[in-house]
Amino acid sequence: MPNPQLIARIRDKNLAQTAAKIFEIADGFEQRSKSIAGDARLSERGRIDALTTALSKEFAPAFRLARQPLRDARASIDARKMKIALPTLDRGDVAGQLAHMEIRAHVASLDLAKRTSLLFDDATDHRIIDAVLAGPSELSGLPRERHSALLDKRLRQLHGSELTVLEESERALAEAEAAAKVGENAIKVEAKLNERKFAEIMSRSPIPWLIDRGAGSIVVVKINADGTADYVEAGPAEKAAGKFFKNREEFNAAQAA
Repeated sequence: MPNPQLIARIRDKNLAQTAAKIFEIADGFEQRSKSIAGDARLSERGRIDALTTALSKEFAPAFRLARQPLRDARASIDARKMKIALPTLDRGDVAGQLAHMEIRAHVASLDLAKRTSLLFDDATDHRIIDAVLAGPSELSGLPRERHSALLDKRLRQLHGSELTVLEESERALAEAEAAAKVGENAIKVEAKLNERKFAEIMSRSPIPWLIDRGAGSIVVVKINADGTADYVEAGPAEKAAGKFFKNREEFNAAQAA
């Protein structure tokens, strides 16, 4: 698996570490598969069942937990995108709204060549640009792609440095997600399951809820159908795939991710 090259392309330390962890899980599953395949005590059916159990109980939960930083990064990028916007008029600013309407009417009265020249001229008053962009693209008098270009230009004037950082974050996340997909595909090939079964296991295998009771005792919380919980000493696989959730809300949120 070409993980060193893929990891090196990720220009974010935390996301690179996430990709490395995912490759570690994929490599571990490959080693487990080889171990099971070489176990002469198991029948062919027994080998398939053993590998599927290992995937469900250990490697799929570990993979889901390892991917969490990618989901967090996506949520952070989306939240940062929401803050990059054009200036807006107060709804109660009637004079300002009327001024915008007059500007849009004037711009619309120009032929396309003059309209485009005006809107893309760096010397044009930004209030004209903002008024045009404040309305629907259909009312701008510009083709859709030119309206998008004008919007991008104005946003870069207002939020240039933030957009540059955001684009770098998106590139790093895209590289990390691509690396995660490579790792997931490696697990899929090794698991030898059909697409539906594999997707079900990877998306639904619960992440063990661990609690540290001190003195080296770590237990896993088993939620019963009636909502009660049992506390069982965690085994090596559960310790490897589990997480110390703060409460049931955090545990439930992780299962739904």
